Amino acid sequence: MNALHATTLALLATTGSIAAQTWTQATPTSSPPAQGYQQSLVYDFARQQMVMYGGRTTAVLGDTWTYSGGNWSLSPAAPAPGLRWAHRMVYDYQRARIVLFAGRNASNVAQNDTWAFDGTTWTQIPTPTAPPARAWHVMAYDTRRDRIVTFGGFGVLDTQTWEFDGSSWAAVPTAHRPPVVSDGQMVYDEGRGVCVLYGGWDGLAAVYADTWEFDGVDWRQVITANTPTQRVRHTLSYDYRRHHVVLHGGYGGTTLTDTWTYDGNDWTFVSPTGTAPNVPVEAAMAYDIGNDVHVHFGGRGPTGTSGGTFEYRSLGYPSYALAGRGCAGSAGTPLLEAAPGSRPVAGGTFTARVSNLPASAGYAVVFFGLTNIAAGPLRLPFDLTGLGITGCTLHCASNPSFAVPASGGTASWTLSVPAAVAGAAFWNQVLVADPGTNPIGVVLSNACRGYVDF
Repeated sequence: MNALHATTLALLATTGSIAAQTWTQATPTSSPPAQGYQQSLVYDFARQQMVMYGGRTTAVLGDTWTYSGGNWSLSPAAPAPGLRWAHRMVYDYQRARIVLFAGRNASNVAQNDTWAFDGTTWTQIPTPTAPPARAWHVMAYDTRRDRIVTFGGFGVLDTQTWEFDGSSWAAVPTAHRPPVVSDGQMVYDEGRGVCVLYGGWDGLAAVYADTWEFDGVDWRQVITANTPTQRVRHTLSYDYRRHHVVLHGGYGGTTLTDTWTYDGNDWTFVSPTGTAPNVPVEAAMAYDIGNDVHVHFGGRGPTGTSGGTFEYRSLGYPSYALAGRGCAGSAGTPLLEAAPGSRPVAGGTFTARVSNLPASAGYAVVFFGLTNIAAGPLRLPFDLTGLGITGCTLHCASNPSFAVPASGGTASWTLSVPAAVAGAAFWNQVLVADPGTNPIGVVLSNACRGYVDF
């Protein structure tokens, strides 16, 4: 875990709780930016401020703005990426910089250049290879693997997944891929170690209400009991404190102004108090961890183009969701999940179970960790093949761990959840003896991330 990530954890620890989920229209103490839509907004963790670049109203823009403490400020940084819209930006934790990729220029021509902003200066990153030019793509930074992931985009029929390691782009072969070409949104769910993509269209006629996740190995479609309606050009941001994704607005045959959250298991419709943005198409939104708000700026809709700034305060809810793949044993891949109907509710009890264990297994070892970023000196996820546990990956710390009896290929355990730990996250993974499967003779289940709340 680097120093910057430690700073982030400290911010989480000092953030207070809130009483209700609320949209508020902010009243900045300075003149707001002119950008109306298709700008990109990201939170700069090192400098604890929002950074916005580009976008358009009647003209395409190329200025850099920061937002902090209710105040917008025009940065003196030269507009090095030039006039730009429909681009994407993410924050690169490892190098403490913002990375911008692609988008369209003032002549409506798609680009494929890569830029970095260090809080003062924009610098183009020379890349020996790069994805084809595009705009309206999706992009997220995978903190644990130190990779920027991008997918899709309009201007090129490219359904290849690409990753940027800080200096070069490379295509990533995957067994599966989303049908979305452009206009979806994607964020990185750090608590579960996956990029989450929702919505978008196929470049022809189909608009989607699909949820897809990419874990660095492959894409998988997540089938949920509830889901927002199909849409494009909505906003998506990740709440680092409550470990869920927040979705707002977009267009799906009509302008949409609804708000949803996604915890890795299901989507939940939210009925917040206050005033939500009413021009929510092609806006920008990102989570400000220092002030515990999702900042929403701009957009357009039936009433025109917005230059409004809105802030959304979310509420947490208990969840237990997939946070890393397991490895196959003699009875299949051990499956870790919550017992039916059980959730880690503060002040109650929580039951989890693991199945697909070998019949010979008399017990299972449950790893219980408070981070999925590092386990001692090991950066997670950590490939255990070199230690003789072939094809298996460690996804969470194992301090403490405990053994539970197994019978008939399953094991379960129930824990008391103190009310005092509301707002805390934890990670589990299960190890079980399975002789003959690899040199060490053990396999691991998938990991799960738990979030405790009332």
